[in-house]
Amino acid sequence: MAQDGLVFRFLGSVNRWTDTPLLATWICGILVALYALLLDLNALVQMMSIGTLMAYTLVAVSVLVLHYQPDQVCLVLKSFSDKYASAAQSPLEQESSAIAKMTARRAI
Repeated sequence: MAQDGLVFRFLGSVNRWTDTPLLATWICGILVALYALLLDLNALVQMMSIGTLMAYTLVAVSVLVLHYQPDQVCLVLKSFSDKYASAAQSPLEQESSAIAKMTARRAI
């Protein structure tokens, strides 16, 4: 994630001896310890529940977004059908055309 820029680059440094991100582990451990010292246990449990709910929601929304992008699905099916092209229409092409028809109906 550090190489992609999702987190700070210095958090991506890996220890050569243990092959683990020691700096990121220490920073995360210190932050968690501070939260445990400063906040009530009940508040921490509620934050953990909210965080888990948010993570599941993010995954569900991402799956829905990816599901309803017909161009990507058709491109994947088209690449498979191009790879195994024959004189007759392959099952992948039939499925691709069926998906294209379904998405066209949904767009109307």
